[in-house]
Amino acid sequence: KNKIHEVLKMLGYAKEEKNKKKRKKWVRYERKHSMSLWHTDWFYYNGKWIIAYLDDASRLVVGYGVFDNATTENAIRVLREAMDNYGKPESILTDRGTQFYASAGERKAKGVSKFEKFLEENGIKHIVARVNHPQTNGKIERFYGTLEAKMRYFDTLDEFVEWYNCKRPHMSLNLDELETPYQAFLRKLPPERVLGYCWRWFDGGK
Repeated sequence: KNKIHEVLKMLGYAKEEKNKKKRKKWVRYERKHSMSLWHTDWFYYNGKWIIAYLDDASRLVVGYGVFDNATTENAIRVLREAMDNYGKPESILTDRGTQFYASAGERKAKGVSKFEKFLEENGIKHIVARVNHPQTNGKIERFYGTLEAKMRYFDTLDEFVEWYNCKRPHMSLNLDELETPYQAFLRKLPPERVLGYCWRWFDGGK
Protein backbone atom coordinates (compact mmCIF):
# COMPACT_ATOMS: atom_id res chain seq x y z
CA LYS A 1 0.00 0.00 0.00
CA ASN A 2 2.77 2.45 0.92
CA LYS A 3 4.68 1.68 -2.29
CA ILE A 4 1.59 2.28 -4.41
CA HIS A 5 1.07 5.61 -2.64
CA GLU A 6 4.69 6.60 -3.36
CA VAL A 7 4.25 5.85 -7.07
CA LEU A 8 0.99 7.79 -7.22
CA LYS A 9 2.74 10.77 -5.60
CA MET A 10 5.51 10.63 -8.19
CA LEU A 11 2.90 10.70 -10.97
CA GLY A 12 0.97 13.53 -9.37
CA TYR A 13 -2.12 11.49 -8.54
CA ALA A 14 -1.71 11.59 -4.76
CA LYS A 15 -0.67 14.13 -2.13
CA GLU A 16 1.46 13.91 0.99
CA GLU A 17 -0.66 12.96 3.99
CA LYS A 18 0.85 15.10 6.73
CA ASN A 19 -1.22 13.63 9.56
CA LYS A 20 0.03 10.13 8.80
CA LYS A 21 3.65 11.29 8.99
CA LYS A 22 3.26 12.35 12.62
CA ARG A 23 4.89 9.87 14.92
CA LYS A 24 2.53 8.48 17.53
CA LYS A 25 3.58 9.05 21.09
CA TRP A 26 4.55 5.86 22.90
CA VAL A 27 2.78 5.58 26.24
CA ARG A 28 3.98 3.12 28.84
CA TYR A 29 1.11 1.54 30.69
CA GLU A 30 1.35 0.06 34.15
CA ARG A 31 -0.95 -0.44 37.11
CA LYS A 32 -0.63 1.97 40.02
CA HIS A 33 -0.62 -0.64 42.77
CA SER A 34 1.08 -3.98 43.32
CA MET A 35 -1.22 -7.03 43.23
CA SER A 36 -3.74 -5.38 40.88
CA LEU A 37 -2.52 -7.37 37.84
CA TRP A 38 -0.19 -10.30 37.22
CA HIS A 39 1.13 -11.28 33.79
CA THR A 40 1.89 -14.88 32.87
CA ASP A 41 2.99 -16.97 29.91
CA TRP A 42 5.01 -20.07 29.05
CA PHE A 43 8.56 -19.87 27.69
CA TYR A 44 10.57 -22.71 26.14
CA TYR A 45 14.19 -22.55 27.22
CA ASN A 46 17.03 -25.08 27.16
CA GLY A 47 14.74 -28.05 26.61
CA LYS A 48 12.28 -27.14 29.37
CA TRP A 49 9.10 -25.11 29.74
CA ILE A 50 9.23 -22.20 32.19
CA ILE A 51 6.19 -20.36 33.51
CA ALA A 52 6.39 -17.17 35.55
CA TYR A 53 3.88 -14.80 37.13
CA LEU A 54 4.99 -11.15 37.13
CA ASP A 55 3.39 -8.24 38.97
CA ASP A 56 2.54 -5.45 36.54
CA ALA A 57 3.17 -2.43 38.78
CA SER A 58 6.51 -3.56 40.21
CA ARG A 59 7.83 -6.17 37.72
CA LEU A 60 8.33 -8.54 40.67
CA VAL A 61 8.34 -12.23 39.73
CA VAL A 62 5.92 -13.61 42.31
CA GLY A 63 6.05 -17.22 41.14
CA TYR A 64 7.78 -19.48 38.63
CA GLY A 65 8.34 -23.11 37.77
CA VAL A 66 10.17 -25.38 35.32
CA PHE A 67 8.41 -28.35 33.71
CA ASP A 68 8.73 -30.90 30.94
CA ASN A 69 5.31 -29.90 29.60
CA ALA A 70 3.38 -26.63 29.41
CA THR A 71 0.05 -27.70 30.89
CA THR A 72 -2.89 -26.07 32.62
CA GLU A 73 -2.23 -28.14 35.73
CA ASN A 74 1.33 -26.87 35.99
CA ALA A 75 0.19 -23.28 35.42
CA ILE A 76 -2.31 -23.60 38.27
CA ARG A 77 0.26 -25.30 40.51
CA VAL A 78 2.68 -22.36 40.23
CA LEU A 79 -0.17 -19.88 40.63
CA ARG A 80 -1.25 -21.57 43.87
CA GLU A 81 2.29 -21.29 45.23
CA ALA A 82 2.48 -17.61 44.26
CA MET A 83 -0.86 -16.94 45.96
CA ASP A 84 0.31 -18.74 49.10
CA ASN A 85 3.32 -16.41 49.21
CA TYR A 86 1.75 -13.11 48.15
CA GLY A 87 -2.02 -13.46 48.29
CA LYS A 88 -4.55 -13.26 45.47
CA PRO A 89 -4.09 -10.68 42.71
CA GLU A 90 -7.11 -8.76 41.49
CA SER A 91 -6.59 -9.94 37.91
CA ILE A 92 -4.33 -12.05 35.69
CA LEU A 93 -3.45 -11.37 32.07
CA THR A 94 -2.72 -14.25 29.68
CA ASP A 95 -2.64 -14.87 25.97
CA ARG A 96 -5.12 -17.20 24.30
CA GLY A 97 -3.00 -20.32 24.73
CA THR A 98 -4.91 -23.51 25.39
CA GLN A 99 -3.38 -23.77 28.86
CA PHE A 100 -5.22 -20.59 29.88
CA TYR A 101 -8.17 -20.03 27.59
CA ALA A 102 -10.93 -22.03 25.95
CA SER A 103 -11.66 -21.14 22.33
CA ALA A 104 -15.22 -20.61 21.12
CA GLY A 105 -15.42 -24.21 19.92
CA GLU A 106 -14.06 -25.57 23.19
CA ARG A 107 -16.48 -23.44 25.20
CA LYS A 108 -19.38 -24.84 23.22
CA ALA A 109 -18.22 -28.42 23.76
CA LYS A 110 -16.70 -28.32 27.26
CA GLY A 111 -17.28 -24.89 28.78
CA VAL A 112 -14.52 -22.70 30.21
CA SER A 113 -10.97 -23.99 30.69
CA LYS A 114 -9.67 -25.34 34.02
CA PHE A 115 -7.50 -22.24 34.38
CA GLU A 116 -10.45 -19.90 33.85
CA LYS A 117 -12.52 -21.91 36.31
CA PHE A 118 -9.74 -21.72 38.92
CA LEU A 119 -9.59 -17.93 38.56
CA GLU A 120 -13.36 -17.63 38.80
CA GLU A 121 -13.47 -19.80 41.93
CA ASN A 122 -10.86 -17.55 43.55
CA GLY A 123 -12.47 -14.26 42.54
CA ILE A 124 -9.66 -13.29 40.16
CA LYS A 125 -10.53 -11.46 36.94
CA HIS A 126 -9.14 -13.03 33.78
CA ILE A 127 -7.89 -10.55 31.17
CA VAL A 128 -7.12 -12.08 27.77
CA ALA A 129 -4.69 -10.44 25.34
CA ARG A 130 -5.96 -9.41 21.93
CA VAL A 131 -5.27 -11.72 19.01
CA ASN A 132 -1.94 -11.00 17.26
CA HIS A 133 -1.03 -8.30 19.78
CA PRO A 134 1.95 -9.58 21.84
CA GLN A 135 2.60 -6.09 23.24
CA THR A 136 -0.32 -6.59 25.64
CA ASN A 137 1.71 -9.13 27.59
CA GLY A 138 5.01 -7.43 26.85
CA LYS A 139 6.27 -7.20 30.44
CA ILE A 140 6.48 -10.97 30.85
CA GLU A 141 8.07 -11.26 27.40
CA ARG A 142 10.76 -8.76 28.40
CA PHE A 143 11.42 -10.75 31.56
CA TYR A 144 11.96 -13.86 29.45
CA GLY A 145 14.26 -11.87 27.18
CA THR A 146 16.36 -10.91 30.21
CA LEU A 147 16.38 -14.54 31.36
CA GLU A 148 17.59 -15.72 27.96
CA ALA A 149 20.35 -13.10 27.89
CA LYS A 150 21.58 -13.44 31.48
CA MET A 151 20.84 -17.00 32.59
CA ARG A 152 24.31 -18.19 31.56
CA TYR A 153 25.78 -16.17 34.42
CA PHE A 154 23.84 -18.13 37.05
CA ASP A 155 23.96 -21.71 38.23
CA THR A 156 20.21 -22.04 38.85
CA LEU A 157 16.95 -20.35 37.95
CA ASP A 158 16.43 -19.59 41.64
CA GLU A 159 19.64 -17.54 41.67
CA PHE A 160 18.60 -15.66 38.54
CA VAL A 161 15.16 -14.76 39.90
CA GLU A 162 16.70 -13.63 43.22
CA TRP A 163 19.03 -11.33 41.25
CA TYR A 164 16.20 -10.07 39.04
CA ASN A 165 13.84 -9.38 41.94
CA CYS A 166 16.17 -8.11 44.66
CA LYS A 167 19.56 -7.03 43.30
CA ARG A 168 19.23 -5.61 39.79
CA PRO A 169 17.74 -2.08 39.49
CA HIS A 170 14.96 -2.20 36.92
CA MET A 171 15.11 0.30 34.05
CA SER A 172 11.34 0.84 34.14
CA LEU A 173 11.22 1.67 37.85
CA ASN A 174 12.75 4.48 39.94
CA LEU A 175 16.30 4.54 38.60
CA ASP A 176 17.22 7.58 40.72
CA GLU A 177 16.88 5.30 43.75
CA LEU A 178 18.22 2.22 41.91
CA GLU A 179 14.93 0.55 42.75
CA THR A 180 14.54 -3.21 42.39
CA PRO A 181 11.23 -4.96 41.63
CA TYR A 182 11.00 -6.14 45.25
CA GLN A 183 11.41 -2.59 46.57
CA ALA A 184 8.86 -1.29 44.06
CA PHE A 185 6.45 -4.05 45.06
CA LEU A 186 6.52 -2.93 48.69
CA ARG A 187 6.31 0.77 47.78
CA LYS A 188 3.32 0.25 45.52
CA LEU A 189 1.28 -1.99 47.80
CA PRO A 190 -2.17 -0.47 48.42
CA PRO A 191 -2.78 0.48 52.08
CA GLU A 192 -5.38 -2.22 52.60
CA ARG A 193 -2.84 -4.91 51.70
CA VAL A 194 0.11 -3.59 53.71
CA LEU A 195 -1.24 -4.78 57.07
CA GLY A 196 -1.85 -8.26 55.66
CA TYR A 197 1.73 -8.55 54.44
CA CYS A 198 3.15 -7.29 57.72
CA TRP A 199 1.14 -9.91 59.58
CA ARG A 200 2.17 -12.68 57.15
CA TRP A 201 5.87 -11.87 57.51
CA PHE A 202 5.61 -11.39 61.27
CA ASP A 203 3.94 -14.79 61.51
CA GLY A 204 6.87 -16.45 59.76
CA GLY A 205 5.45 -16.32 56.25
CA LYS A 206 2.51 -18.61 57.03
